[in-house]
Amino acid sequence: MGLAVLAALWLMPGGLALAATITVTTVADENGSGPNCSLREAIASANGDADVGGCVGVGAYGADTIVFASTLSLPATIPLTDPASALTISSDVTITGPGATQLAIDGNHTTQVFSITAGQVMLSDLTIQHGGGGIDNNGTLTLTNCTLSGNSAPIGGGIRNSATLTVTDSIFSGNSADIGGGISNTSGEGAAVTGSTFSGNSAADSGGGIFNIDTILTVSNSTFSGNTAAGFVSRPVAGGGGIANQFACSGICSGGCGSVIVTNSTFSGNSADAGAGGIDGGSYGCPTSVTNSIIASSSGVNCGGGIIDGGHNLQFPGTSCGATIPSLDPLLGPLANNGGPTHTIAVLPNSPAINAGDPEGCANPPVNGVDQRGYMRTGTGYTNCSIGAYEYNSSGPPPSCVGDCGGEGQVTIDELLTMVNIALGTGSMAECKPGDDNDDGQITIDEILRAVNAALNGCCLDGSGCVGK
Repeated sequence: MGLAVLAALWLMPGGLALAATITVTTVADENGSGPNCSLREAIASANGDADVGGCVGVGAYGADTIVFASTLSLPATIPLTDPASALTISSDVTITGPGATQLAIDGNHTTQVFSITAGQVMLSDLTIQHGGGGIDNNGTLTLTNCTLSGNSAPIGGGIRNSATLTVTDSIFSGNSADIGGGISNTSGEGAAVTGSTFSGNSAADSGGGIFNIDTILTVSNSTFSGNTAAGFVSRPVAGGGGIANQFACSGICSGGCGSVIVTNSTFSGNSADAGAGGIDGGSYGCPTSVTNSIIASSSGVNCGGGIIDGGHNLQFPGTSCGATIPSLDPLLGPLANNGGPTHTIAVLPNSPAINAGDPEGCANPPVNGVDQRGYMRTGTGYTNCSIGAYEYNSSGPPPSCVGDCGGEGQVTIDELLTMVNIALGTGSMAECKPGDDNDDGQITIDEILRAVNAALNGCCLDGSGCVGK
């Protein structure tokens, strides 16, 4: 039966993408020499659809996958030794690391780590650190379970996005820039950030956590803590320790008014020497909508530039975010490991954020019924969800259905095809972690069959389709 299922999926039109899997076997930054396969050579192989150096692509080159050999001694660091040469990606590729705590790519405080000039690129389970800029993105980038730390550049210390960016379950810490310490989102289709934490990032001008101009930024289930911006260095616009949403800037960049939508997020302890410490829409009042979120304890005022109150928000102290938002002490804990892939800020007992969120907003995209940790909303014993990124008294992660890659509570044909691609080595495990029921780093025929059962009969009707059952 297992082979029949695989055959049926194989024969579906457009079902399986042909691609090569390239395995990195050394942490040395080799470039066309030596018997091993370096990350730089693996990327060159994917870009050129041909083996480079010691790399050998398994399968036909196309939208390729780069993985790391199990023989590497972990944790490890790949130091980039050419100060003038970033790891340049110009084709569709997925790079899946062994875990952000296990493998770091280090720019030696000089080299831009990644430069994405084109293609659909997926990076997961890596740390990108100490770069002369972490990532310069001009393609379509999906970043999952990554840490960007200690990177520095004039624009976008962690990421400079000029195209399309999706960030999920990632950490931005200690990055710095003139504008956009963590991320600078300056053009293109924009950026969507969910389930991520920005802490200790800094901007000499605007946007300690994120700087946005002339495009769309959506932020959900995310935490901003201890980010700073000096503000007003090169132009008469805002600081925005957490987020700065701007209209135009002279000397460094140019563009029209950006649009920011913040949902179920927590801002605490951010600062700006001028402008607002939490979120600032700038002197032009660029549209900045906030819903189900907490903005508190900023150095200076919490908000500036005019915030659009989407309802169910809290601010403290003061009313800089608008008179319609209650000013109440949200009773927040410190940034800490409260479970889940990133650190979060818990709401403490008796917080006015508890049972005060909009249940419809918490249930629908982009929140999808979970908090930043991936824990269920609403908390046990309550009718409504909590305001902010953290759900109080949650019972934990929801039951996960084998093969439900997107966490929608169902398994689709596309998700089955994704599992088959992963099983055949032409897809990345980051594309469907719920497909790996026993968490052994691979997808088996048995797991595919269970996902097929869930697709036909629904998730978890008898427990047979549930992860861990």
